[in-house]
Parts: sequence; C-alpha cells; structure tokens
Amino acid sequence: MYFLVRYQEGTVRCSSAEACEILPDKIEEFVKDVCKIHSCDYEYKFSHGYPVTMNDPKLTKLVKKSVANSIGEDNLIEMDNPDTGGEDFSFFAREVPSCFMFLGCKSDKNHDTCILHNSKFNCDEDCIKIGIKAMVNIVIDYFK
Repeated sequence: MYFLVRYQEGTVRCSSAEACEILPDKIEEFVKDVCKIHSCDYEYKFSHGYPVTMNDPKLTKLVKKSVANSIGEDNLIEMDNPDTGGEDFSFFAREVPSCFMFLGCKSDKNHDTCILHNSKFNCDEDCIKIGIKAMVNIVIDYFK
C-alpha cells in the first residue's frame, strides 16, 4: 500500500469583500471534487489574512481632484482594475475614510530597474518631492 501526502499552500486576493466571503467555500468545493475523482481524502484549512483595501468614494474624489490640481492632470493615472495586493492599510481603511494611492517612481533614469520587490529596484528619488507636494495639497484641500 502506498501513501502520498500532498501539502498545498497559497494566497487568495480579492477585489471585493463579497468575493472574499464566498471563495473559501468555493475553493474547498473544488478540492473536494478533485479528491473525489482521484479517490483520496483531504484536510482543508483557510486563514483569512488582509481584508480588501477599499477606498472611500467621497475621499477618493477629493484626492483625485487635489492631486490633479497639484501635479497636473496628465500625471494622475487611474487604474483600470483594482490592485489586489495584501496591504496593512486595509485595516485602517475599515476604520476611517481612506484613499490608497501609489506614487510612481519610474523615469528615464531607471526604466529597466523600477520593479518593486526586486533586488535591482532603483527608485528615481525625484518622485519624493512630487509625492510630498501631492500629500500636502490633499491635506490642505481636506481641511478647507
């Protein structure tokens, strides 16, 4: 008699809280069906990690307007699809109105070495003053 124990681990990222609620059961259903086809047993554990990072619509509108006014509309890029990265910020966004945004640092100085989480990452530090200007203007506009 032969025994094979297989251990599988992964990360689930969602773009909505609703999807995060139903996915654990859908994944288990899939695993159960695969195991049934192959006449094997399974043990399934699912641990919830970071919640979905959701921007507050009202605050996001203010942030977009403020950033466009401070650094130029052409420099504001709105993502077509949500980013599903696991983010500590999501815990704050559950408690207070929040808006998560990225500060781009790609330029002619680093076009081939501007990949996050990479040993060759090379930030064009000129972006820092642009980011500070944008953040300061967001705060000023928020308290107007």
